[in-house]
Amino acid sequence: MVNDHFFKVRFIGLPGFKSMDVYPLEQLFFEDKTAIELYNSFKSRLFKAIEDGVFLPVMRMCDGEYIYCVGKKKNVDHTGYKLLKFYLGRLLKREKTSWGESYTKKQNKQLKKEFPFLLKRIAGQGMIANHFMYSHTHFCEEYIEPMKVWYNQHDIRLNSKNFTAFYFVYVLLNGPDSFELFNQKNILILSSFDQDKRTSVEKELKARGAGNVYFEAISKNRSMLDKLNLDKYKDAVNLVLIAGGIGSANILLQCENLNAVCIDAGFCLDCIADPAKRNERVYCLPD
Repeated sequence: MVNDHFFKVRFIGLPGFKSMDVYPLEQLFFEDKTAIELYNSFKSRLFKAIEDGVFLPVMRMCDGEYIYCVGKKKNVDHTGYKLLKFYLGRLLKREKTSWGESYTKKQNKQLKKEFPFLLKRIAGQGMIANHFMYSHTHFCEEYIEPMKVWYNQHDIRLNSKNFTAFYFVYVLLNGPDSFELFNQKNILILSSFDQDKRTSVEKELKARGAGNVYFEAISKNRSMLDKLNLDKYKDAVNLVLIAGGIGSANILLQCENLNAVCIDAGFCLDCIADPAKRNERVYCLPD
């Protein structure tokens, strides 16, 4: 059960991103520890799972996923044009997710019923990386309390074992620890990337020490409906990186038989494909 037994932890001291320490960022955690202690626990758990060859899914949850769960909420910064845009967005609501996934009204109704069950399974076997962060920009803060309620309503029991920080995934995949993570690992990429992007991803991953890099396609805008046959990769890959938007929850669970660490990498894969993208979001461009 998600409750108010959270601690606000200063988000500082993370490897490769010391320049971010000047910003007043505070992430909610179940443990009263430093950010670096919590990050090291997160990293160690993933590395241990890779070593042991066990399935460990990591799903990131931020504004797009939160909107899918609880609907669009008004942010404290929504004034003037932003406020008008917010209300117009609610008035002109479409059957499209924030990441461009598109389903029929009937499909969306059913998928929204299924989504919490997917998250519950992920929480039972791995981790949900939540953007429960307070910042000077107030980004995504309006979803923290509604999502606590939503998790409780759907009996998704979050705790110190299955709850982690959204930006820990960014730090691991974009920072210096990515070299250790990728080193001599066989990696499977599940995305809708074209051949040029695939080539760029493979080149960068191998530059960071990766072994074999494999690719399988998922749909660009309907990944919640995808059904994959990944049998040929069973025990052949150590790490799976997924860029599937909200549908990553569906894709993650289809990787269970691979006995690998499976991460909803999303935008981090775009950064690996195109270094220029690293300037677009925090915790993507290391010091």
